[in-house]
Amino acid sequence: MDAVAGAVSYKIKWKKVGVPGAYFEFTSTNFLSFTGLDLSATYKWRVRSECDTISSNVSGWTSWQSFSTLSSNRITAGDTELMNHLNVYPNPTRGLFNISFIVEKIDNFEITIVDAFGKLVSQEEKQDFIGEYTKQVNLSDYPRGIYMVQIRTNDSFVSKRIVLQ
Repeated sequence: MDAVAGAVSYKIKWKKVGVPGAYFEFTSTNFLSFTGLDLSATYKWRVRSECDTISSNVSGWTSWQSFSTLSSNRITAGDTELMNHLNVYPNPTRGLFNISFIVEKIDNFEITIVDAFGKLVSQEEKQDFIGEYTKQVNLSDYPRGIYMVQIRTNDSFVSKRIVLQ
């Protein structure tokens, strides 16, 4: 979310979907990073701004939003050679990073980069490609967080996580 003019802090309320019990609440600045979330889980959250330190001047809560955590650090199906040859570096990054891999037989592939919410950031398709693929990607204009570099070929799918600091 974008910062609200005049806000001194934000109250965030969140909960794992399908688990009965109370919601968790945090007071934070304009950035909050969670760790220790369950893999392959869906969470819902909402936020409100607080415009003074005694919480008497607050906005209403936003509508509920949701996000899902990833199942693991790496996902591979089909061609394990592609997974072994895929390099995403440096990781973590401050914006610029490289993608490189080797395609040993003529193949079509699609490279996508998505954010932690699954929103498409970048997409590229290559037809009848063989050899070494290298590309520098610039995410400097995107928010800090976790992004996924995904490569899809005719018979495989590989995904690697990249952390933008």
